[in-house]
Amino acid sequence: MNPVANQKEIYIKCKKCNTEIYFNTHKKVSPCKCGTIEVDGCENYIRVIGSKEDYEEIQK
Repeated sequence: MNPVANQKEIYIKCKKCNTEIYFNTHKKVSPCKCGTIEVDGCENYIRVIGSKEDYEEIQK
């Protein structure tokens, strides 16, 4: 995944528990409530741990 110009508004949403995790976790792995996905990100990258079909990228 590549962060887009308005990075401040990118969230990764778990499709199983609907947890929304802000992309910039300051390089700390943050899991969703059910543990299906984890997000690790900063200003330069977003890494999602889990199956692609279990999450979606949303912008607010």
